Amino acid sequence: ASLYVERFPDADAVRAYTREIRFLSTLRDAPADAVDVSQELDGSVRAWLVGDVLYIAANGTIYAPEDSNGLFSLDYRFLERIDFDGCFDTGNVTNMSSMFYNCYSLTELDVSGFDTGNVTNMSGMFAFCKNLTELDVSGFDTDNVTRMSYMFAHCESLTVLDVSGFDTGNVTNMLNMFSGCSGLTELDV
Repeated sequence: ASLYVERFPDADAVRAYTREIRFLSTLRDAPADAVDVSQELDGSVRAWLVGDVLYIAANGTIYAPEDSNGLFSLDYRFLERIDFDGCFDTGNVTNMSSMFYNCYSLTELDVSGFDTGNVTNMSGMFAFCKNLTELDVSGFDTDNVTRMSYMFAHCESLTVLDVSGFDTGNVTNMLNMFSGCSGLTELDV
């Protein structure tokens, strides 16, 4: 979303006031003034803001960039919800570092449909998501991941986190992976 929003005339305001991001698999409802946020600038992915909801739409699947570092991070401090609606494909992503960094207003986040088979970097992916109460990463394929430092750092409201299926055979850096996760009551690694 950070990458998409840069093309808005007032990108800072869009980031500052967005409370929800909704991905849509159709451009049917896109207004005429929707911003072209496609990588190729061909109008295939468009975005628009209605109140405090940012819509990002395409006719079909929206593919996350290979380098999704910081995609929803930092500037979305008031972001409360992201609805991927099954049309956000992460199969080509290799870098998910800081993807949701500092999204401290999120209380829930459904990443259960994320394809992480090509990802090598998950450092800081959910760091400082202080209000997340649920996070299902049990289906993450981590076979190729080499960096997980600060991945869940300061996820203070999580009480349960299932990482028992993580393959960490290639991981070389787990520094502070769970630092500040003060709400965790159990952790099976």
